[in-house]
Parts: sequence; C-alpha cells; structure tokens
Amino acid sequence: MSPNCRWHGAQKNRRWIWVKDTGCGIPGHLLTKIFTPYFTTKSVAMGTGIGLYMAKMIVEKEMLGHISVENLSMGTQFIIKLPMSDLRRENHA
Repeated sequence: MSPNCRWHGAQKNRRWIWVKDTGCGIPGHLLTKIFTPYFTTKSVAMGTGIGLYMAKMIVEKEMLGHISVENLSMGTQFIIKLPMSDLRRENHA
C-alpha cells in the first residue's frame, strides 16, 4: 500500500485534498459507518474507533469543510474540501 496525497483548487473559493492508497479498499457495507464515533473493525486493544470521527468533526465543524470517502478500482480515496479564507481569496482575486 502506498499512500498518495495531493491538493487542488477544484472549485472557486474551495481547495480539495485527496488522500488515496492502493490497498484492498473498504468493504462497501462499512463505508457509511467509518465516520461514526467508536466504530472500529479492530479488537478492543487495537483501536478506539474515534480517529475518523474526530477528523470529520474538525474538517466539518471547525473548518467548515467536507470530508468523504470512496473506493477506487485499486484502493480507497478520502476527499477533503475546504473553503479558502477571506484573506486568501482577496490575495488571489
């Protein structure tokens, strides 16, 4: 598995960040659950299931963005969409 990360200005006043890997993907029936607090597929000693939930809360509540996940033909991709700050927009208008 080799993670890959890139960012791009895909929409006006927004920046997109893609993080993807070439692993086996996430089973389809789990995709809707991975951002749920305390959801984990690991044993109790290996994880709490809070990491992706916290990432979602930070991106969506604190940064006013959006985070999503999708399976690719080879691997998984997380997409983070963030609004540009007013100062950044003024400098690039």
